[in-house]
Amino acid sequence: MLDIEKLREELTDLREEVKELRSRKKDLYQLGDFTLNSGAKSRAKIECDALSDGSIEALAWMIQHMVGRFQAAKGVPRGGLRLASALLKYATPGTGAFCLIVDDVLTTGGSMERTKQAFLDRERSMLFPCGPLDVVGAVIYARGPCPTWVKAVHQLPECLWLSQLPK
Repeated sequence: MLDIEKLREELTDLREEVKELRSRKKDLYQLGDFTLNSGAKSRAKIECDALSDGSIEALAWMIQHMVGRFQAAKGVPRGGLRLASALLKYATPGTGAFCLIVDDVLTTGGSMERTKQAFLDRERSMLFPCGPLDVVGAVIYARGPCPTWVKAVHQLPECLWLSQLPK
C-alpha cells in the first residue's frame, strides 16, 4: 500500500531542490553593469558558466571539427579551462599537428594573445609535445574581431561588438 504522506513529503523535498537549483541557475546572456576580463565596461555579458557540461562537450566536438587534429589543448584561465578539459579526448599527441588554445568568450583578443605568448615563451625554454610552435585558437563566442589565428564557433555581428556599443 502507498504511504501518501511519505510521497507528499518526498514531493515537497523535490520541489525545494528544484527551487534551489533554479535560484542558482545563471543566464547565458545577461544585462547589467559588468567589468570584463579586458577591463572594459559593458552592459551585456555572455556567461558561459551557464552552459551545461553536455553543452561544453558538444562545443568541444564542434571545435575539433573546425580546427582539425591537434596535439594538446590549453585553456585561457578561467573561461577556457572547462573547454580545454573537454577537448583533451580529441588530442592526438605525436602527430605533428598544432597546439590548440581555447577560451569561452573573446572580446578584445588580449587574453588569447597573452596565453599564446606565454605558451610560446615556455615552449622555447623546454620541449613540449607540440614541436614546431604551431598554435591555433578557438573560442565559443567572439564579441569582437578575432586574431587571424583564432576561429569562433559563434561570431556576434559587428553592431554588437563592444567597440560598437554605446557606453
